[in-house]
Amino acid sequence: MTARRARGRPGPWLAVAATFIGPAALAQAPPVTIAVVAPEGCPAALRERIAEQVADVAGDLAWSCPPRLDEDEPFRSAPAADGVQFWIDLTPEAEARLTLRDGRSDRFLVRRIPLPRGLDEIGREEIGQIVRSALLALRAGGEDTLTLAEARAEIARWPRRSVPPPPRPPPPVSPPEPTPVARTVSPGRPLALVVGAFLSWRVFAPQIPLVGEAGIGLGIGRWGPVGGWLEAAYQPEARYDGSPVSVALDAFAARAGLDVSVRVGALRFRLGAGAGLTRTTFTPQSTDPTATAAPPGTFSYLTGRALAGWEGRFGRHAVATLTLFLDVVGTDVHYDLREPDGTTRRMLVPRRFQPGVAFQLAWGL
Repeated sequence: MTARRARGRPGPWLAVAATFIGPAALAQAPPVTIAVVAPEGCPAALRERIAEQVADVAGDLAWSCPPRLDEDEPFRSAPAADGVQFWIDLTPEAEARLTLRDGRSDRFLVRRIPLPRGLDEIGREEIGQIVRSALLALRAGGEDTLTLAEARAEIARWPRRSVPPPPRPPPPVSPPEPTPVARTVSPGRPLALVVGAFLSWRVFAPQIPLVGEAGIGLGIGRWGPVGGWLEAAYQPEARYDGSPVSVALDAFAARAGLDVSVRVGALRFRLGAGAGLTRTTFTPQSTDPTATAAPPGTFSYLTGRALAGWEGRFGRHAVATLTLFLDVVGTDVHYDLREPDGTTRRMLVPRRFQPGVAFQLAWGL
C-alpha cells in the first residue's frame, strides 16, 4: 500500500433602549465632550470602550483627562449651546461618578456606578453602556433629567471623599542640551494574549468517519475587532481495518490565521480563516498471508480553514471557546492497493472538505 497525492446594568433612567439612530440623525447629533478624571493618567482602555459604545449615537467627540475635579465645575462651566458634556470621576474608591450636562436644555443626569473589582473589563463595559444610554435618553427627551438645583441636591447627598493634594512641583534642573526632535508616538493598546488547550473532532473519510485532535491554541490581539490565532495539534492513531491490507494513520498539524469578532453581552462572536501544514505518518499492515504491505511512510500537505465561534469569560482570566470549522485539504490524498496484475485501486480516500468542532479552555491576559 502506498500514499499518493496530486498538486493541487443600567439605572431606571437609562432604560430608553429601543431608540435606533440612523445616519441622518447622527449627522445632526450635538458635539460631545467627555472629561475622564483620574489621578494617574487617562485609562486608554476606558476611552476605547466608550468610543465603541457611542460611535453610532454621538456627533463630534472630544476628550480631556484632568487629574482632579471640583464638584462644582459641571455647574460653573458654560458648554456650547448645542453641546453635551460628561464628567466621569474615577478618583473615589470602588465607584465612578458620572455627571452629564445638556447645553441645549441645561438639564442634567447624575449617576454613581459601583466598581467592586476596580476598572476591569466589566467595569469599563458598564460605564460605556451608561454613557450610551444617557445620550439616547437625552435624544428621546427623557423625563428623568434634572434641573441644575436638583442635580446639585442629588450630588450633595453622595458620600464625601478626600481630595488628593496637588502634586509637588519637580525640583529645578539645568536645561538639557538640545537634542533632535523626536516624533511623539501615542501609547497603543496593550497586546492581549489568550493561551489554552483544546480538543477537536472532524469528519475524515468514509472508511474512518471521525478523527480527533488535541493541541495548544494561542490568541493574539486584538486590534479593534481583528485578532490573530495560532495552534499546534496532534491527531492520535486512526486505523482502517481492510482486507488484505489495513492502514494506521497519525498526524501533526500547525495552523495560523485571523478572525473578526464582535461582543454581545458577556459573549464574543468571531469569524475567521487561516491555513496550515499537516504532516501524516501512515503504516500499512498486512492482514492476509498472500499480501505484502508497503513500508511505513510520511508526507505533508496544505490545508485551509474557515471558522465561526463563541467565546465567554468566567471571572477575570478564564476563557471558554466553542468553534465550528471547515478544513479544506489542498491535496488529493488517497491510499492505494496494488493488485498482482499491476493495477491499483483506492482503499482509503480522505474527504477534501472536513467539517468539525473544537472546544478550548484558556487563560487570558
